[in-house]
Amino acid sequence: MNLTQLRDVLDERSATDHSDFPGHRMLDGVHHRLRIRRRRQQVAAAAAAFVAVAAVGVGTLVAPDHQRGTPTATPSTPPPTHTIEGFPEYDGGHRVIAAKTALPPAKSVSLTFTPTTITNLSFLTRCEGAFPHKLSLNGQPVSEGDQCSGFVTIPEPGKELRLAVGKPATVELTFTEGAPTTDFAVAVGVPVDPATYPYPPRPATLTPLELPTGNPDAKDPADRVIVLRSDPTNPLLPVSKTFTWPGTDVVVHANTPGGVTVTINGSKGATCRFWSYGLAGCGLGDGDSRKDSRGKTIRRGDTVTLTAVPDGTSGEWAVIIENYIIDSED
Repeated sequence: MNLTQLRDVLDERSATDHSDFPGHRMLDGVHHRLRIRRRRQQVAAAAAAFVAVAAVGVGTLVAPDHQRGTPTATPSTPPPTHTIEGFPEYDGGHRVIAAKTALPPAKSVSLTFTPTTITNLSFLTRCEGAFPHKLSLNGQPVSEGDQCSGFVTIPEPGKELRLAVGKPATVELTFTEGAPTTDFAVAVGVPVDPATYPYPPRPATLTPLELPTGNPDAKDPADRVIVLRSDPTNPLLPVSKTFTWPGTDVVVHANTPGGVTVTINGSKGATCRFWSYGLAGCGLGDGDSRKDSRGKTIRRGDTVTLTAVPDGTSGEWAVIIENYIIDSED
């Protein structure tokens, strides 16, 4: 499933277009600037683009002190990042365990690896420029796009991918129209426990979130905005709000590492996790097909109670529910 309703979370394009891949339920750790505006305020925007970033259990998360996940380092110059075949060893909550590089005139590169886990595996691609390509796993397509540097994550692989712990698997990156004129690569990443993830140093000043003004009762559905913000004095306090469900997706924003779990009417919570101190957005899709704790479908117009429970956050976070479009200022 892609985030077709997630339309103004970030104002910078993802490096990789994986808009057809079902892992796009969440966005996380992509180091984007966010610019959030109401739909009618963006009609005149000069550029628009659909953001499609792999959800790395997602989104896409963390807690305060080294043992619980949130870094306590004082501001300093970050140490050099260790790379594997040009990929950062740690990035976006995953660690690269295998990688392979190819050189022109090759138009594809394949990598065989033996997974130690099959949940939330990430597949990374690297090259310079934009070239239409597809990514396959054990011969089955998992994503395609033009911007070939990025990653896609498979939260729970289906049987068709034939993934099993301890069983060799092959991921292949193939360019379908033209090919890079410099080296390109593919890699495999595994999720890292938030408590042991090597977070970057905390900056002296956090970049504040840019959030819309709440307007849940607007007559025009395009103007309705529900906002849940973190407590300004304690970002670890849960926040709840009761409102009429608009049937749109939920997006979580944060400016520090940490996690935010969202429940609606006591439903099983979906968690967005963040891995850096950059502004980041994490989309929780299925806006029109949510179920509460009793399995009852939540429909547009129902009265719902949304609760956001933070985990290890140390700065601002917010949950936004509105109709989204993207505003690019490139």
